[in-house]
This record gives sequence, structure tokens and C-alpha cells, in this order.
Amino acid sequence: MLVFLVLGIWVLQWWSIRREDKDRAVNLLIYEGMDDPGAVAAKKVPITGITRLKYDGQIRLRTEEGKTMIAEYFRVKRESNPTSPQVIVEYRWQGEENTHILMLSEKFCKNLEGLPSGNYLIALSY
Repeated sequence: MLVFLVLGIWVLQWWSIRREDKDRAVNLLIYEGMDDPGAVAAKKVPITGITRLKYDGQIRLRTEEGKTMIAEYFRVKRESNPTSPQVIVEYRWQGEENTHILMLSEKFCKNLEGLPSGNYLIALSY
């Protein structure tokens, strides 16, 4: 019985987010705020209609010193919100112990934490 209840909750969340995203594309944008303030060349992570996403090892950024930083752990969780998408992003850079948690909503950008240099931002696009 508990399995059906948990499955039912997951299906309701999935259906709710799919309905909210009808006729719009939702993306995470990751970009260097100083070099690309308009996010024209941003890395786009599509999250339309998705409740949870695992992007481990797929987010790579280059610091000002030329070092490549890899997010060995990168998870996205969508929250249901009929007016605008809401997302919780959890990530950890390779070789780091701390996991960073960011809550994104509307079209406000936030700094990606834990990088040695650069001004990388993350925001929602919809």
C-alpha cells in the first residue's frame, strides 16, 4: 500500500509540472557573468517537464586561471509552482567535500559557489 502511495505522489508531481510547463521551455542557464552578462553563450540544461535530474560529471567550467572545474555531483529538483518554475540545485565540485545548495525561482540569477575564480552564475530561463 505504501508503494502505491509513494508512486501516486510522484505521478501527481510529474503531472503537475508537465501541466505548468505546457507551451514553455524551461532551462537552467550557467554562464560567466562578467564576460557574458546577457547569458547569450550560456550552457543550457533543459528541465522542461522534469521533476528530478542527475547531471553528475556533465557540468564543466573553466576558471580565469584556465583550470577546468567539474561538478562531480549535480542534481536538480523541480518544485511545483503554477506562476513560475522553482528549482533546487545541489552540486559539489570535484575534489571538494562541501555540497552547495541553491534555490532558484523566477528569473533571478545566483552565484555558483565553491569556484576559485570567475563570476559564474546560474539562472532559470522560461
